[in-house]
Amino acid sequence: MAKFVFFCNTGFAGANHREIIEIPDEELVGLSDDEKQTLLQEAVEEWVWSKIDVGFCEVGEDDEEYGVKRE
Repeated sequence: MAKFVFFCNTGFAGANHREIIEIPDEELVGLSDDEKQTLLQEAVEEWVWSKIDVGFCEVGEDDEEYGVKRE
């Protein structure tokens, strides 16, 4: 099993997450460096989206429902 540290940081204090992820050797055997990089990039993207929740919505002129005030 190959082990990798995946990490996510939003830049806010305490908003860091690190996790050791194991990828079976069979998934890596025979891959070129570029193919391994692609596999790892896909794995980290899937991992990060399972850890965070992001989105957007339109906010009206006087709408402070989401705790954000217009300047």
